[in-house]
Amino acid sequence: MELTPEDYHAKLVFADGKMDREFIRSVLKRNLGRHCSVRLFVPDPNFDAHVVSGGKGLEGVIRFVKSDLDRGERTFIVFVDKEHLTSTVEASVGSMMRKYGMEPVSSERIRDSVLGIKGRVGNKEFSMYVVVTGLWCCIEDEILSVLVDGVEGKSGEGCCDYYKEKSRENGMDPKRSWSNARVSEHFFNKIASILERLTANTP
Repeated sequence: MELTPEDYHAKLVFADGKMDREFIRSVLKRNLGRHCSVRLFVPDPNFDAHVVSGGKGLEGVIRFVKSDLDRGERTFIVFVDKEHLTSTVEASVGSMMRKYGMEPVSSERIRDSVLGIKGRVGNKEFSMYVVVTGLWCCIEDEILSVLVDGVEGKSGEGCCDYYKEKSRENGMDPKRSWSNARVSEHFFNKIASILERLTANTP
C-alpha cells in the first residue's frame, strides 16, 4: 500500500549517498522505542532524491522538497553534509530556497547542527528541519570524531575520501558504526531534538 502524507508526521530527505541513508535508517531502527509516537517516512536506501530532482547536494534536496509540496508533503527532515554549505546553514539554505521560489519565513537554531525553518511557496506553508552532518566535511568525519580523539579537521575537495581512508586506518566501517552505542546515541540525539518538536504537535 502506498503511503500518503497523512500517514506520517515527517519525511526524511538525504542530500548525500546511500551510506548516509542506510546509516540514519539503522540509527532510527536501533532507537525505535524512543520515537514511536512520531511516525517518520524513511525512503528506501536505494532512493536518490538528487537523481529524482535533477541536482546534487543541497540544491537537489531543495528542488525535491519543492516538488513534493505539490504532492501534499508539509514537513521534512533533511540531512546534508557540511561540505555542501557555502556559508552558515541559515544563509546556505535560505539562498537556495529563494533560488527556487521558496520563501524562508522564519528559522530557529535548535542545536549547533540542527536548523528548523518555516517556509512558504505561494499559499503552501511547510516546515523543514535541516540536520548538518560532519564537523568539517561529511558524516564520516563526525562518526570518526565520536570514536577517535584528535581527529584533524579538513574541508574542500577530497575531504570525504580523506576521512574514509582515516576510518579504514582505524579499523572502522562508517556504515556499520551505528551499532556502536556512542555513535548511535550521538546521532539519535540530533534527530531527537526535532522529534521533540514534532511530538509537541502530535495529537
